[in-house]
Amino acid sequence: MKCNLCPRKCNADREKQEGVCRMPWDIYAARAALHMWEEPCISGENGSGAVFFTGCTLRCVFCQNHEIAAGKRGQKIDESHLAEIFLKLQQQNINLVTPTQYVLPIIAAVKKAKAQGLKIPVVYNTSGYERVETLKNLEGIVDVYLPDFKYTDTTYAKRYSNAPDYFDVTKAALAELNMDTTIDHVTDFSQIAAYGVMTTPALVVDGKVVSYGKVLNKDEVKALIQKVRG
Repeated sequence: MKCNLCPRKCNADREKQEGVCRMPWDIYAARAALHMWEEPCISGENGSGAVFFTGCTLRCVFCQNHEIAAGKRGQKIDESHLAEIFLKLQQQNINLVTPTQYVLPIIAAVKKAKAQGLKIPVVYNTSGYERVETLKNLEGIVDVYLPDFKYTDTTYAKRYSNAPDYFDVTKAALAELNMDTTIDHVTDFSQIAAYGVMTTPALVVDGKVVSYGKVLNKDEVKALIQKVRG
């Protein structure tokens, strides 16, 4: 079967060759454990039941899990084994980390686990670089979406993740997830000055300047958004 699960739409027959994600159809996972280092609401007190899937549809030069994303770490598992893992990690939630390339077998595994007693929320922990058509398959399977929105600038998306269409694709994905979010990349100096910002880059949330003169990491951005929106 030809694979077009992600926005790359590489059309690879992953039973015979790797896709752009560097992986075959078979499921590979590098780690499955209770994970304490997500957002507090995800990790809770006991940890998020995280499964780190091998491979990735992006090519981020700054990837903190490079060996996993590049397909160099991981063990082959089938749907039944994955369902067993979900049940063993049943604490706070099941956290699917970089799952896009395995959406179809993950759906089957979640259904098997629910039939055997899985009752906690399922979190889809993604780069945000998703096809709307793929996300629609997850209705009734995934309870919480955790997209990591990386770029608003096409130049940087191409340079650092080889994904020049990242912004448009991810905006469409967020809309499909019913996330009330409008993201703009402002480059006009008069608009920037209107916010009272004299040093860039800056972050403005709901019309309020919350940071300027500093390149923020993902966690810092999330913390600032949560602070503004309560």
